[in-house]
Amino acid sequence: MGRWLAGRLMKDWDWSVASSLRTVINEVVVNMSLSRITLGGSSQ
Repeated sequence: MGRWLAGRLMKDWDWSVASSLRTVINEVVVNMSLSRITLGGSSQ
């Protein structure tokens, strides 16, 4: 029982960490593409 509960907690923790990591990566990608667009527009 304890082992099953620990495995379930680890699974939930991994899922929350993965989802937050995905959110951070998405924000970084959006920021990079936006800055690239503004830099390209200002250089022209």
